[in-house]
Amino acid sequence: MSGQPGQQLSRKASQLSRRASLYDAFKDVTERLTAHQDCDAGTSSAIATRCPAGHQMTARITREIIGAWVGYGAGRCFRCMTKVAMKHGYYRCGECHVSLCMSCYRAKAEASDLSRRDVSLMILPGPGDILLTGPCVSVTHVILMSTAMKLNVEHRDTLKIPEDQELYECGSVESTPFYPMDCIIRGHLSRKQYFFRRDPFEGTVYLVGLRAWDSKSSPIAIAPLYCKFVFHPFGRSCSTAFDMDTFQEAMCASEHPGSWSNLTALKAVFSKSGILDASQFLDAKARALLLPRLRDRWARGHICSSVAIEVWQRYFEMLHGVKAAAAFAGGGSGTEERQEALDAAAVADILRWMPLKADLATPSRLVKALTACHWCLRDDLPLAPCCSVAAIPAVEMPGGPSSVAPVTLLARGASGGLTAVGERSRKGEVTAEEGTTAEIEIHCVV
Repeated sequence: MSGQPGQQLSRKASQLSRRASLYDAFKDVTERLTAHQDCDAGTSSAIATRCPAGHQMTARITREIIGAWVGYGAGRCFRCMTKVAMKHGYYRCGECHVSLCMSCYRAKAEASDLSRRDVSLMILPGPGDILLTGPCVSVTHVILMSTAMKLNVEHRDTLKIPEDQELYECGSVESTPFYPMDCIIRGHLSRKQYFFRRDPFEGTVYLVGLRAWDSKSSPIAIAPLYCKFVFHPFGRSCSTAFDMDTFQEAMCASEHPGSWSNLTALKAVFSKSGILDASQFLDAKARALLLPRLRDRWARGHICSSVAIEVWQRYFEMLHGVKAAAAFAGGGSGTEERQEALDAAAVADILRWMPLKADLATPSRLVKALTACHWCLRDDLPLAPCCSVAAIPAVEMPGGPSSVAPVTLLARGASGGLTAVGERSRKGEVTAEEGTTAEIEIHCVV
């Protein structure tokens, strides 16, 4: 009997040893698989994260209604073994049921980015990217960004931003019952200018103020709301260029989608068919027939996630509409066949990049589907230093090699905050204040 405790301890130690060796092997395989994927990823904002078995991992956020109580998807990160904080989001393999926390995802993304670049740039959110606030209880709010995020120094005192924090601003469009005059009574989207506080040391971002679009008044301070971002891949991790003019047209065409609807919200929460299955639309005729059905969904009652879906799907339709105008300019026979082919091509892009039903996709379903399509969830905005003004790289834009990304030069003060000290235009001309010899940091707006 006296030997039983010792045997139990021995067996326990053996089990722990086997688990440790399995974990090391598990981690090693993951490192090699993600490293292989990183070679083709393009930028750190779109790492193709895979589990040890090689399956693509998709991002998850708190599931609506039941997520906060049943701990939907909660678990431990397979790399650091810490408990996943659902508030921050995480990446998960649905087949192996393993999770990757955002801290480990960021570390992997940044290490991969630095291995491919001499200078690392922060890609600020811009038109087409998606802002997530909350969750409030268990519901995350979805906001579509309509302008590029930029540094703001004018309203620091108004919003009481600490000296060691940064303030940014960005335009947005959304549908929410909290703006009843716009989104319920008038039945159109609400446009706002939002203000964000960023911690320069951790990269975390909070929404702290707002004002009406194009208003010159001071912003109204609000209780800080935790922010996450979903970045689109166009012009970043994929070679397909982002057409800014067409996207602005798509937003204007979506200005009056209909009122925010409680019924739509309930249907979306309990629906199991919010994501489109591309395997059901393999031929061109089936894809062409899908487009009118998607348009019908745009006209139904809206919820917050409907806005991003409708605008992006309109964007792909309009892109191929431009091609249709060029194709039909010469007239001739076969007009219906060409129109069907262009409709099928538009739906093919929708199935590839935005495969969702506008009236049935909840925020959690939206994030899961988009990150399976090479979009990227981040819970921070990291900023890497550049050694000097002369070292700023010329980032080519879709306009061609003569057009480079506009860059704002930022100097960090003793308190940790950033101050604008110059800029570089699209033509590559750099202007900076005299005496700017210290190390600076840059923002690359793509």
